[in-house]
Amino acid sequence: FYGPAEKEMKAFVEFCEKNHTIMRSKVETIDAAFDLLGKAQKAAGADNIHAGRIQLLADLMAPLRELREKLEVGRKNNPVAMLADRGKSSPKMDGKLDDDFWKDITSYQLKDLKTGGEVTNKTEFKVAWANDSLYFAVRCEDSDMKSIYIPATKNGDSLIFDGDAVEIQLESPSHSYYQIAIDPAGHVIDLDRKSGLGSQWESGIEAVVVKDANSWSIEARLPVMGATQEELNPELGISGDKPTSDTPWYFNVCRLRKRDKVVETSAFSPTETGGFHNVMKFGKLSVGEGDKK
Repeated sequence: FYGPAEKEMKAFVEFCEKNHTIMRSKVETIDAAFDLLGKAQKAAGADNIHAGRIQLLADLMAPLRELREKLEVGRKNNPVAMLADRGKSSPKMDGKLDDDFWKDITSYQLKDLKTGGEVTNKTEFKVAWANDSLYFAVRCEDSDMKSIYIPATKNGDSLIFDGDAVEIQLESPSHSYYQIAIDPAGHVIDLDRKSGLGSQWESGIEAVVVKDANSWSIEARLPVMGATQEELNPELGISGDKPTSDTPWYFNVCRLRKRDKVVETSAFSPTETGGFHNVMKFGKLSVGEGDKK
């Protein structure tokens, strides 16, 4: 089918089959794919049917060049969180964040959404992997718990976005991206931003919220279904394989706090705008050797 470029195209196709799940998240992988395609174009020559067939693929891949530039520049200085590997263990899932599962895991602080500076009501989180799931522990300090604002009344209620809430945004190598919000009453809304806000997608999240005199905490488990999840059931579960140092995920943890006319916004990776949604500002989620247990 590709004539004199047979061997070069075989190498290109095999590379893409092996690396398609990370093709949109790693500059090096995009570069390697274009390098292999370039060798095939050279081998095919010009002005013949074989060159035309290869050109069809080159045209389809053109948007990857623009994406490559965004990946290289847009996320170079974004923060990194190390994912603790907890193997087959699991937390109690009571929202208290005090069992052995969470011990000795690095905590990360949210910063002011626009300036990147310190915030008055601090938020910290931990993130771990166990039993094919992502686990998040989030603690939100609050100087006025009596006035906590919870307009939502049930899961899936979009009013969650109008009150106090924490958002987890996730981009795996095979999907960009998911948005999951949790309020202090434990109400959850989950959205697949790739499919649009009207999608029926559900994350399958298990979330427990606990409140005390000075803070509220979230303990959440998000089941991860593998890179082929969308092919099996696009309406349920998170698509992706376990993050690694070579195939990291990208994410953000954000908090909205409302008291009368005072609005406080913070994020792990500040977007430098008034909104949470800027995928090029997502931080990296990778595996750190020192966080394995």
